[in-house]
Amino acid sequence: RSIAIAFVHAYLYPNHEEMIASLAKSIGFHQISVSSSLMPMVKLVPRGITSVVDAYLTPGIKQYITGFYSQFTSEIQNVPIYFMQSDGGLTPAAEFHGFRAVLSGPAGGVVGFARTCYEKQILNNVQKPMPVIGFDM
Repeated sequence: RSIAIAFVHAYLYPNHEEMIASLAKSIGFHQISVSSSLMPMVKLVPRGITSVVDAYLTPGIKQYITGFYSQFTSEIQNVPIYFMQSDGGLTPAAEFHGFRAVLSGPAGGVVGFARTCYEKQILNNVQKPMPVIGFDM
């Protein structure tokens, strides 16, 4: 169960959204997308749309990430994996939000190429390219 919370003046006073988020958690919502924490801006419509998209996409993406990690063998269980966001940034799975996955594929192509070509990560004294994953919804 998911819920998107967006109040008109939450950009100034987010406490009401946070109170509703706490209530939603107590009655069993698993995904709670709070507009003031996802997109802290004045305009209600962009905050609301962002919250709805996040509430819709994040549960499916979290399920995918859990399945993805479950297939790792013991040798690569502790390898840090970053997910590509639509703005071109990389973020750990725990901090990844569904609304930032939209159009991450095109950004991932460019940034992923640059990162894997020029940045190496040293694991057990062996240089390995850093894995980059993009979602394209």
